[in-house]
Amino acid sequence: MKLPFRQLDIGERIERTLHLSIAEIGTLTFLEDLYWRTGELPPKSALETTYVARGGDPAVLAKVLKTYFPKRKAPHLDQDRAKAIAKIETNRVNGRKGGRPSTLKPEAAEADF
Repeated sequence: MKLPFRQLDIGERIERTLHLSIAEIGTLTFLEDLYWRTGELPPKSALETTYVARGGDPAVLAKVLKTYFPKRKAPHLDQDRAKAIAKIETNRVNGRKGGRPSTLKPEAAEADF
């Protein structure tokens, strides 16, 4: 399946992250992108190894995981991902039916005015 499009509400995101440092915002974005791909986070050891190899601070990772991914889940991302996947399926079904109907062109008589 093609990776679902992720719509990002910048205003809501800024409200949720206003209290975070730049490093924490970057970590949150990194984790949300990983989560969006598969609907779950990678195993903890692989995640920590990748994060530290990229120059991340393990304390920042632990704080963001605890705050935004309790029990390694992100309910708001699960809901958004489910909506995006449903939209993909709807578009796929409609595409098999021939896609959107073409719009009707105005009658030639109306153009003579």
